[in-house]
Amino acid sequence: MSTILRLHQQGKSLLRGWQQSDRLSDNQIKTIADPDGGSAHVTSTSIPTPFGQLHLLAEAFEFVRHEPNGTSVYHHLVTHCLDLLELLFFRQQFANYSLTLLPWHKDDQLRALQSNEATRLMGRTLGLYLNDPQFAGVETLFLIFGEARGSGRRELLGLTSPFTLVFARQGLRALDIQRVNGTGRYFDQAIVPLASRAPEFQKFLYGWFDVNKNLRDKTFANSFFKYLQDTDRQRVNDVAGQNLNPTEFLADYEPLIYEGGTVRIKGAELYQARTSQKPGTSDWFIAATRVLEGPAPLVLKPDLDLTGSNYYGGTRGAAGMGAQIGWADAEPNLAARVLPALGITYPYLTVNDLLEDFLVELPYGLNRDKFAAGRQPVIYKPGARKAYQYTDFDTDADLQFPFLLPLKKQFFTFFTPEDVNRLVQFTVEMNYVTVTLTVPVQNGQPVVYERHYYRKLPSAVSQRPENGFLVETLVNLGVFPFYKHERAEINNTYEVMLVDDNSGSSLADLHFHDAQGPRQAEKQVRVARNPFGAASIYYQLRQAPFDFVELECPLPDAPGTPFRTVRNVVVPLWKPVASGPANFTFAVDFGTTNSHVALMRGADTTPEPFSIATEDELQVVTLNQPLKRANALPERYSNSFGSLAYARTVQNREFVPAFIGTPGADYAFPIRTATCETPIFAGQITQLFGNVNIGFNINRDELNGSVGHYRTNLKWETSGADNEAGQRRVRAFLRELLLLIKHKTALNNGDVSKTQVVWFRPLSMNAAAQLVFENTWAEEYKWVFGERQQFPPRVLSESLAPYLDLVKQGAIEPRDGVNAVNVDIGGGTTDVLFVRGEKPAAISSFRFAGDVLWSDGSRQTRGGRLNGFLRYQDALVGKMVPDETNKDAFQKARNAFEKAMKNPDFYASDVVSLLFGFDDQLRFSEKIILAQHLRVVLLLHFAAIVYHVGQAAQAQGLSPLPRHLSFSGKGSTYIKLLDFRPGQPTATKLARLVLAFATGQPVPADFRLTVATDPKEATANGGARLFATQQGEHLALQDLMENMKATAIIGDTFPKEPSDDAAEAAGAPAVAPAPVLTGRAAQPNLAQAREGRDGVLVNAQRLIDFLANDPDVEELLPRLNVEFDADFLSEFFRQEMGDSLNAGFNQLSANTAKETTAIGETLFFFAFRDALPKLTQRLYERHYAAQTA
Repeated sequence: MSTILRLHQQGKSLLRGWQQSDRLSDNQIKTIADPDGGSAHVTSTSIPTPFGQLHLLAEAFEFVRHEPNGTSVYHHLVTHCLDLLELLFFRQQFANYSLTLLPWHKDDQLRALQSNEATRLMGRTLGLYLNDPQFAGVETLFLIFGEARGSGRRELLGLTSPFTLVFARQGLRALDIQRVNGTGRYFDQAIVPLASRAPEFQKFLYGWFDVNKNLRDKTFANSFFKYLQDTDRQRVNDVAGQNLNPTEFLADYEPLIYEGGTVRIKGAELYQARTSQKPGTSDWFIAATRVLEGPAPLVLKPDLDLTGSNYYGGTRGAAGMGAQIGWADAEPNLAARVLPALGITYPYLTVNDLLEDFLVELPYGLNRDKFAAGRQPVIYKPGARKAYQYTDFDTDADLQFPFLLPLKKQFFTFFTPEDVNRLVQFTVEMNYVTVTLTVPVQNGQPVVYERHYYRKLPSAVSQRPENGFLVETLVNLGVFPFYKHERAEINNTYEVMLVDDNSGSSLADLHFHDAQGPRQAEKQVRVARNPFGAASIYYQLRQAPFDFVELECPLPDAPGTPFRTVRNVVVPLWKPVASGPANFTFAVDFGTTNSHVALMRGADTTPEPFSIATEDELQVVTLNQPLKRANALPERYSNSFGSLAYARTVQNREFVPAFIGTPGADYAFPIRTATCETPIFAGQITQLFGNVNIGFNINRDELNGSVGHYRTNLKWETSGADNEAGQRRVRAFLRELLLLIKHKTALNNGDVSKTQVVWFRPLSMNAAAQLVFENTWAEEYKWVFGERQQFPPRVLSESLAPYLDLVKQGAIEPRDGVNAVNVDIGGGTTDVLFVRGEKPAAISSFRFAGDVLWSDGSRQTRGGRLNGFLRYQDALVGKMVPDETNKDAFQKARNAFEKAMKNPDFYASDVVSLLFGFDDQLRFSEKIILAQHLRVVLLLHFAAIVYHVGQAAQAQGLSPLPRHLSFSGKGSTYIKLLDFRPGQPTATKLARLVLAFATGQPVPADFRLTVATDPKEATANGGARLFATQQGEHLALQDLMENMKATAIIGDTFPKEPSDDAAEAAGAPAVAPAPVLTGRAAQPNLAQAREGRDGVLVNAQRLIDFLANDPDVEELLPRLNVEFDADFLSEFFRQEMGDSLNAGFNQLSANTAKETTAIGETLFFFAFRDALPKLTQRLYERHYAAQTA
């Protein structure tokens, strides 16, 4: 029987010799046994065509769809085909590997081959087979090359194919690129069917074959389509049922392109995933609490266990992948990073992206109530407790925590400031601090970043990237204000102080951020590094608060090491504030020597001095944690700066004190009218705190002139040669006051938009200076409070306000037929209000006030120390012996006094003001009471004012003479030194005598002299009462203001020409003044003043003669402890009054543009203004110099 040789097991069995057989069917082919069992490593084909491998791959798809679970060579062919197609699809995601497609244009290539004799046969052969129906419509084939970044070696991976879309070259080595699904590397020996590949890749293939039916054609990729059907027939049907719109579906993808255009196979475009369309699944996407602008990065860390998780885009994590994740990535741009072990471009985070290498340790405990410090309580291991223990330690909650947050600013791209205390945990060990950052992810357990910060790292430890360094840094910062108001427009200004006492040439710096990114801040280095103290830098931020600030500190300089800086963040826990029902009224008395701010919390409340008295109304918050216990609240803060105690000095000197006007506070209103400024302020652009601020610390400071100085006499230095700098000083002073007022309102349940502010204007100020003040107040008020205020800043005469306060207190009882005068004595001006019955009748103002007693005269210079009172005190201070209970305070006061005496920027009156500030310690008032000879100056000052008031009242027609004569203003306190008995009975009698002499009229029998209990506060209190009570709109207020407009302004009074009549001899009542000049238009001009010079001297001399000769006055002198040497004084004034008057005229000439310009004040006091300071000098030299030597 014959043997039939065939490869398959079907067919006819009765065949003889050579007979015709049928064509092999598909079923017959399937029965052909593979002698290698499908395990051959190199495939070959007997198909008689140069494109046999393309045919073979198509057949491999046919084989695999029937045997999907095999591991044959056909499964490898299909896997590599899918690998190449997937590489093309995700090509834009592989940052370390690039794909290039080079076209092989059929007609051009065949023409080139056939035109060359050596290759003509090859060209004809290829042409023959390219006429196969499978190649119909194929104009171009594309060779696919791949190249690893930086390798310089390009490798042919395969080409496009009209049979299976692409074909992978045999013999490819596995690429160093993880498959997107995580199962091995591309072109390795793993069998990876379509169902195990990236979901997005599967979605594309099923959809593409649905919207482009040509792909299914038997002469195209029919075998591929059948493979799709047998892989997931249900999915093919489901996609078909969706009736996909081709345009809409393909809009989610990008065509593959090459240099000449779009890559096509038989007219069908190949596609790739869009760069913006990333596979949207992972177990490691960050669970951010902020809205992210781009894709959510993955959260990874070294040795992260990815096994079994969805690493990225459906890629399953495998053992060992975590070992490829580093502590840092050299690529700073997250979007350009390549996922470890995958080779796909996609953003991810690792430890160094969120945690710094350095942890800043402060020289004090961080205020954890005001600044974020991670989860509480902090974990202290047993060995660490003692190192961080306060002296008043009770529990772990009281342990000192001196660390900032070693977070990088990138943390806040994903999380809010509120998340810090939820995600960060500190554990304090004996020799190091561990910081853990728990980063939540969208699926599964959070990823915990951890770093150990050591003070001194052993060399072996220092090489480990998980460890960091502890850096001790001598810095502190303060924030003003420390709240966030519900109304955004109120959060319009934040000021930040940075104190840096580190060594080295470079200064620390601050970088501010909010949810939108970096914030611009106006920065000013106020004090550079110097041998006298710490450096200070100031920042101003407008419009909104910041979320966090980066503190950048240079590392200590080390020879031979590169410059590096340390960055940690500070996250303020802003106090939330809302508008409340309280309507505040503030009154600002901006005086020559002292300034006062009074406030009322409503119409039915009592005026009170401005204060910052509780922790709830703290306006400035510094980093240091207040002590748990202390004798007074301010001490809890002032003693908590640790080894950077100098920061407290900087805060008090250059910034805003923590507390004002509460027991234990260093400061209380009234305060000195002074600025603290840089030595070069006059040549700088003004920045509040950056180079100038209110000089709260003037009486307590030992400021070195090279880093700054204090400036006084602000009120009267807005004109003249230094007018520009003087105006800027006033502007800065008022801006800071207004900021304090605004924040006081906001922090005390007030409505900022309804806040009322009233200020006071002296009449004696010239028109130009008044205009400067009015504009400054309006502009600064708008700058601080904004546009939405219900009430503009109000202005009152300095003459009216104190009278209103005294009436409210019952010190004055106005009624018809009873007249009153209030004299408000400041440092530089005295303002007088004449009241007829219940209505203002006249006002007057003159520059004869408290500083005349304590200065060197109108021509005094800074640094001058000629005043007799001052020289007397200076001689005695060194001989004083303090009480043991008062020793430290006394020494501090004496040091301040001695420093002030040497301060070249201080006038003599500035030093005297300091003496009154330290009166409890240096007993200046006590020494004045005992100085009999010097005290005559007080008497003369008082008598001169009363004398002029009497004449002015008579000139105004105020009859009868005033029943009430009251004194207010800080400058009036000397009256209580002149008559130190309660109620000042002797001064009252003296005033009666002077008034009667000045007018020749009887003084009311029930005449009363009153000195305000708190004289400086009376002006501000009166203004506050007026506007708070009337709420700025009441009819009574309007009536009062209209009446003030009609009130006469007393310009001056001239006596009649002197005669030889014996009746006008010394001791007789003064002649009624004539003519009477009242009303602004009737004020004398400079020319008229010169003509009245002799009359002024006669009038002044009458007063001296009266005091020297009147027996009733003489009787009062012992009760006042005044030694009145009549002969000496009479001769002194005859010699000095003329010069004093001339000095006044010279000042008028300097400040008056024309001879016809009206003078704003009386000339009477010109005769005394320089004579009295000179008298203090002569009396000291005559009676005390030898005794105190």
